[in-house]
Amino acid sequence: MKLRLALIPTAVVAIAFATAITADAQFYSMGNGSYMTGYGQVHGSFGYAMATQNLYNTVQMNIQKSMMRSAMVKKWGEAKVREAEANARRSSSSSSGSSSASSQQIQVSPPPPAPKYYGRYRPDSTVNMAKTISDTLFEDAADRAQLKQVIEAINAAYKQEATAKGWNNNFAGGMTFFLIAMSTVYHDSADPSDETVKAIYDAVNQSIDAVPDFAAASNKDKTTINDLLVGFSALPLATYMEAKQSGNAESLQTARALAGEMIKLVLKTEPDKLKF
Repeated sequence: MKLRLALIPTAVVAIAFATAITADAQFYSMGNGSYMTGYGQVHGSFGYAMATQNLYNTVQMNIQKSMMRSAMVKKWGEAKVREAEANARRSSSSSSGSSSASSQQIQVSPPPPAPKYYGRYRPDSTVNMAKTISDTLFEDAADRAQLKQVIEAINAAYKQEATAKGWNNNFAGGMTFFLIAMSTVYHDSADPSDETVKAIYDAVNQSIDAVPDFAAASNKDKTTINDLLVGFSALPLATYMEAKQSGNAESLQTARALAGEMIKLVLKTEPDKLKF
């Protein structure tokens, strides 16, 4: 993902691996499939587990459509694609719902609905996910302070880039960040292109707009969902950054394991299936 996370202070990245080792030890009891402490407790305590899982199921379908449209725009240009979509919209009631621009043969479906931006919110200052996650995961004050510092640094870097992309104060941005960051860490893959990132964001935003309850959700609820997703990304991502900078293979495996557990916890899917 084209996020300039190199802006995160080196000292913050340096402590991430030491924090991750402790966190991994108390992460889950996977033997009986139940979440015992830490992130599972945080995730379950706010009542958003089913919402994020169901949202991801819709996102998967919309990502495919959005990425196909992005590829067509790259090949044919926005104007040609919009023209073909307009033709598809006009003919959808009397045909199969697809159309082609006569000279270019652009096969499209009717365009997605105009964005409603149900994920937008005014930040609620009472939400402090860095403290919530750190206090829940650790008992030792020093460990809490270290993890809180990591989460705050990742969140600050996210907000800077989200603002530049027009994502800030929309939890579609937080979910897009989580999806791409965890996929990148787990697969140790290259950053997706700007076109792919935009397609994923558009798909997430469209999926949120399809749930009317999100329009009525409070600013506090939306702030919590956004900051929870970014906060959950912090430790795997910072540990991954440390591994890439130092060439530490053990650290890289720790980051991958953490990212994999985050994917399973939040999305209820196997990590191998989340790849861009």
